[in-house]
Formats: sequence, C-alpha cells, structure tokens
Amino acid sequence: VTLRSLPSAFTSAQAVAYSPYRTGNRDSETITKAMIQQDLVLLGKAGIGLIRLFDSSNAVAKQVLEVINEQNLGIKVMLGLWMSPSDAAETGNQQEIARGITLANAYKAQVLAVSVGNETLVSWSGQKQTSANLLRYIQQVRNAVTQPVTTDENWAVLAQESTEQNAEALLYAVDFVAMHTYPLLDTIHSPGLWDWQQQNVAEADRAVAMMDAAIIRAKFEY
Repeated sequence: VTLRSLPSAFTSAQAVAYSPYRTGNRDSETITKAMIQQDLVLLGKAGIGLIRLFDSSNAVAKQVLEVINEQNLGIKVMLGLWMSPSDAAETGNQQEIARGITLANAYKAQVLAVSVGNETLVSWSGQKQTSANLLRYIQQVRNAVTQPVTTDENWAVLAQESTEQNAEALLYAVDFVAMHTYPLLDTIHSPGLWDWQQQNVAEADRAVAMMDAAIIRAKFEY
C-alpha cells in the first residue's frame, strides 16, 4: 500500500468527536440542521477545526456535511463508517459503506479522512468483527475514495496484545493509525491493570497523583 498523506489539520487543528443528539433516545430523536448548525458554530467559536463523526448516516453525517458546506464553515471532518457485528449485518454494513463512499466523494473539501469501524476488533467490543472481515471493508472503501483511510481501534489490538485477535494485516492496509486509549475505563475489564487508586499517596495529593499516573499509563499504551 502506498500511504496517503495525512492532511495538516490532523496535526495543527483542535479536534473533538461530535454527535448532535440532545437526548439518550438515539433511535427516535429527530436531528435537524438547526441543531447541527448551533453546535458547529459553538465549536468554531471554541477553536475546533476538525470533528470526528462515527457513522455515515443520512440523519447525522449527511446533514452535518450539508450544514458545513451550505454555511461555509471552516470545520473539517473525519468521516466514520459504523460497522455492525459480522455476518448477520452484511447488508446493513454494505449500505453504510455505500453512503460513506458517496459522502466522501461528494464532500472532498470537507472530508479529510475516512474511518471504517469503531472498536470492532478489541476483545470487549459490542460490535465485533473478525480482522479478515474488517480488512475487506477497509480495502473496499479505500479503493473507492481518495482520502486516507483507517479504522478506530483500542491500543491493545494495535499493539498485538496476546489476548487480542491478530490485526497485523490491518496495520499494513490503513494509511494512519487511529488509536484509542482509556487508562481508567480499561480498569473495569482489568482492575489491576495499573495503580489508578494511588492509595500510597497522601489523600490531599491523590487526585494529582492519579492524573499523573493516568498520563504515564496512556504514554505506555501509545
């Protein structure tokens, strides 16, 4: 694979993951362009120049890109394609891939990169794929767009931890790594992963010690 260059916004712009929902009823809430515009204007005022979207749905991704284009906002997008669990969801995944490819090609000035799947390989995933299946999706998308392509994944998979499935082939198929690190959250699955409680530190200093230790852990995972 000849790597595609990562746009400069990825190293110079402030970025956040973005979702326009106002309630917890994601399946029934109606997203409007007015809601999205309100959010994006606020993000722009806060200096955010890059947002990550988790899917390529008409309800969210398409409307976000339309608002950015219609309102001439300077915000750029890392477009996500939400991949549901293997086999039974193949039809839905292919529909999502088709939507993502269409959006990436229609909004090349706004979509700087495309991510296929979110935490689909890590052992605790709720939308697990096999590495072979995800590789197929990545190659399919990469052959249809010009932007750099990746998948968003937990550090343990990318580091080839022994408890995770082999993803080496994926590392040679993506243009850049999009690594997730959750020092505290991962202790839910592995309580003794690192000394997050810092009980040996005086209580008055413990909060700072916990944050310092979390940063050390994140650096280790990176």
